[in-house]
Amino acid sequence: MLPLAHALAGRGHLVRVVVPPWDDPSALPGVSTVVGHSPGWGGVQVVTLPLPKRILGVVGLTYGLVATALGRRNIGGKTPGPFREFRPDIVHVFKPVGYSGLAGLALTALRVPWALDTDDWEGPGGWADVNPYSPAQRLALTLMEAGLPRLTGAVTAASRTLEARAWDFGLPRRRVFYMPNGVSRARYGGWLASTSTPPPSPPTLLLYTRFAEFPYRWPLQVLAQVRRVYPEAKLLVVGAGFFGEEAELVREAGAMGLADAVTATGRVPESDIPGLLRQGTVALYPMLDNLINRAKSPVKLLEQMVMALPIVAHRVGQTPHFLGEAGVLVEAGDVVGMAEAAIALLSDPQRRKRLGEEARWRVWAEFNWERLAEVAERAYATALGEK
Repeated sequence: MLPLAHALAGRGHLVRVVVPPWDDPSALPGVSTVVGHSPGWGGVQVVTLPLPKRILGVVGLTYGLVATALGRRNIGGKTPGPFREFRPDIVHVFKPVGYSGLAGLALTALRVPWALDTDDWEGPGGWADVNPYSPAQRLALTLMEAGLPRLTGAVTAASRTLEARAWDFGLPRRRVFYMPNGVSRARYGGWLASTSTPPPSPPTLLLYTRFAEFPYRWPLQVLAQVRRVYPEAKLLVVGAGFFGEEAELVREAGAMGLADAVTATGRVPESDIPGLLRQGTVALYPMLDNLINRAKSPVKLLEQMVMALPIVAHRVGQTPHFLGEAGVLVEAGDVVGMAEAAIALLSDPQRRKRLGEEARWRVWAEFNWERLAEVAERAYATALGEK
């Protein structure tokens, strides 16, 4: 939401972002404002609402989301002039389930123009089968995911899989807009200086991950095969899993006799990420072929493209759409093929350099938020009945 909001502000729009800090529960409710500094620029105002502590609190949160988004609720704090009489032309709801889905229902009842963003496969076969939901919650997810797109004026889909799923729900193609994740100069411009450092020796396989997409043993199997050709090769794991998978990987590395060849950083501050990523000679992006992975729009893959890394990825979901010819794609689940592709890249420095440069060019040319904001504008125009 935030990079899109900033890109829209750069195009002259006023944008209010209203969100509970579900990914940072320690964040305090409040208001922060970023206003454009050039004539004709809009601005971004972020309003953080408290997370509900009980199920019934979701009703209050939904009311807060809608009332604050529509400017019908006093949010207090210092509000710059442009936002004092804030009344939106359209509301962009992110996710068709949970409190945001309820907000979409409320906006429909109030006859407020709104658009819906989908970024995950929420129902059967997706997160509904993974997360510990009750049968009633799974049913609600299924109904909301299928029903909300029919009520909105336009859908922005974060992946080609979700775009096709919206069509399957019966939406006409003119109301569905492919709007994947992207990158912005404001956030990643400083990363570019890190791309000039040559890769280190010995050869280093990079795994930048949260471990949600693949079995943690796969990268170790790739490393073991690579070390048959490059005995000094290392594996650098940047990031932590949701369930401590990085610790499991380290233990498994010891059992495989690879303990000295594996370094796992765990979770690190964002400021440290560019310096760690540039240590990779070849980046690995493994993925299981399942509905969750097919539907996702992986930012970590884009970030490695920003760093001009040569990437070997499984051909699942968005990876061919993001990488194009700027990386090496192997079939889903093919660990041996991933190792063979990594070995080929380790033996060809010129190809590594070419692929890295192509990846960096491609991500800025095709997947930057300044460009993707135009997609959002077209979706808004459709939802407003302007075209």
